[in-house]
Amino acid sequence: MSEPAALSAPGVKTASQARSRATRDALIEALERLLKTRPLERVSVQELAKEAGCAVGSVYRRFDNKEAFLPVVVELASQRMTQSMRAMGPLKLGSEGDLRGDMSEIARRIWTVLDAEAHLLRAAHIHVRLDGDAGGDAPFETLCDGARLAIDTALMRRRPEIKEQARRSAASSAAYLIVSALMEKALYPDRAPARTTAQDGPSLAAMLGDMTGRSLKKL
Repeated sequence: MSEPAALSAPGVKTASQARSRATRDALIEALERLLKTRPLERVSVQELAKEAGCAVGSVYRRFDNKEAFLPVVVELASQRMTQSMRAMGPLKLGSEGDLRGDMSEIARRIWTVLDAEAHLLRAAHIHVRLDGDAGGDAPFETLCDGARLAIDTALMRRRPEIKEQARRSAASSAAYLIVSALMEKALYPDRAPARTTAQDGPSLAAMLGDMTGRSLKKL
């Protein structure tokens, strides 16, 4: 795996030898697998060591504690999301279509990214909300910035008469609404408010896109 900058964060011990780096990477990969089944607070160090195929002592020789994995999880989520958004390419706005179609496509892309990395994002989200560590916001800032830019671009193309300040304000608000709702659905599907809707993620994304597009057309 690539060498995340977060591996120099407090609590993460230097792995200078190839064998030590391999064990460290195996632990990170094992944690990611476990996060797909349950939240970080319900993963024990013993389970992590067993999943990685090493002794419990090997965990503590590379990380001070379980929480020391969090900066790595946050950075990994940010990297994955950035890669996914780049792989999708820029939003193509042709002469056909309108804001409703644009917003639906933007919402679909946001859901695709959130759904793929929900296990990592959930750990990062809980961490930043409990500890107030602004550094943990990075994956969500990446997503919100991408959504805001895409919506702003769509508005410039479809509604060039809207003044810049009003357009940017509308783009920021629309991005907030779409990202917030889809985050709840992706990260906490079995809890309110996400469980109050019977729609699955893709259906919810389509509806949010359509609703947002209708609203933006009235500006």
